[in-house]
Amino acid sequence: MEAIQFLFAGVAMGSIVLIIGKLVSDYRKLLSAKILIALMVCAIGYILSQVLSAPAGLLYILQLMGASISPLFWLFAITFFSMKEEPVKLNQIHYLIFAFCTLLSVILCSYINGGEESIQRDLVIYTNFAIKTLLVVLGLFAVVSNWAVDLVECRRRCRAGIIGTSGVIVIFAMMTEVIFDGETMPEIVTLFTLSLIAMLSMLKAYWMLISSPDGFLLAVEQPVETPRLNSKESDQLDFVDQQWLESLNACMEKEQYYRNNDLTIRSLSMHLDIPEHHLRRLINQHLGYRNFNDYLNRFRIKEASQRLLDPANSRLPITTIALESGYTSLTTFNKAFKNINEITPSEYRRVITE
Repeated sequence: MEAIQFLFAGVAMGSIVLIIGKLVSDYRKLLSAKILIALMVCAIGYILSQVLSAPAGLLYILQLMGASISPLFWLFAITFFSMKEEPVKLNQIHYLIFAFCTLLSVILCSYINGGEESIQRDLVIYTNFAIKTLLVVLGLFAVVSNWAVDLVECRRRCRAGIIGTSGVIVIFAMMTEVIFDGETMPEIVTLFTLSLIAMLSMLKAYWMLISSPDGFLLAVEQPVETPRLNSKESDQLDFVDQQWLESLNACMEKEQYYRNNDLTIRSLSMHLDIPEHHLRRLINQHLGYRNFNDYLNRFRIKEASQRLLDPANSRLPITTIALESGYTSLTTFNKAFKNINEITPSEYRRVITE
């Protein structure tokens, strides 16, 4: 059993080292890549803590590395799967939460290695589990929350892979630590955990090195050469895509289908009779949008801006204009309007009329 554990541990760490090498070589300047590198290093620490009979000092460090996986997973999820056009930047709150988790882990490891039973020890254990479970859940929420409007296919596949593997493994590893409460875990549990990590690591290494070597970059950055085509530039497309693009443009510009406030990419694909995955590809690769909501906002805010300029609408409430442009919430409308025009609708109307 021990030999098999070392085998899985070796496979997992070998795959992780390949992933780290790829990240350092090609993506080291990206924030999400830096966080993922730290997560991968901590994963190696966790693996070693499961298979090595290390001295107390080294074991303490390895345990701390393993305890950092949950907050790092959360930070990676909110940066890698952000739907904002500008890259996400971590703020003081993120750093404070990570520092608090690290401090809690230090206290927890001290209690576990001390071996003394106490109410304080149990309180720290369950507080640590609750907080880190919450961070994992928040990370998984960041993965799934914008799935429906994400137009980047490689990132959508990443979402499925992380939901099916990473989150489950992180939660499983945390639960086993609480269940066995610092005691030595049964070999079969350790073997199962290591086999899951090895499988996930190999899949990630295969994706990053062989299947999609540029996938990580494509998922977080919009290629500068991606065109934003209109109907006049459609001769660059093949015949089918050209027909679909013309139908899409007619639907949005002539039918003003974007005014439907419950419009989704699925309902749009059904209306146009275009397969959903092809419609996603068309809007992403040929129109340059990574987020379906951003695509809709361009039409909706353009119409709202024009109506705010019209003297005939000077007494028309902004809420009415927002609703008739396709929005269900004034807050959402104000946020989208300011992102595009850099001022609020009321300021826009006032500046234009003065």
